[in-house]
Amino acid sequence: MLITLSHNTPPNAPLMPSVQDAILLWQSGVTLPLNARLEYLSENCQTPCFALHDDVLARGLLSHYRRHFPHITLISMDEMVQLTERYFPQLAL
Repeated sequence: MLITLSHNTPPNAPLMPSVQDAILLWQSGVTLPLNARLEYLSENCQTPCFALHDDVLARGLLSHYRRHFPHITLISMDEMVQLTERYFPQLAL
C-alpha cells in the first residue's frame, strides 16, 4: 500500500504501516517530520519513506531534510509516478 500524507498535521487514526508499504510525504505533508514525532517517520521504522523533492525545496527544507532526515528519500514527480505503479492500493491521508 502507498500511504500519502499531504497535510501538516498527523492523521487522526493510528497509522501502522508494514514493510510491504511505503509512505509518501508531499504538499504540506513534507513538514510532518518537523512538527510531530511519529514512529512511522523515524529512522528506526522499516517502512520505506519518501518525500517529493519539489515540495521540500519549495518550503526551504532541503538542507534540513539532508541533515536531519537522511532516512527519507527525496524523489522527483516521475519517481512518484513509479511509486504509484509499484505500491497499491493507495491511501491518501
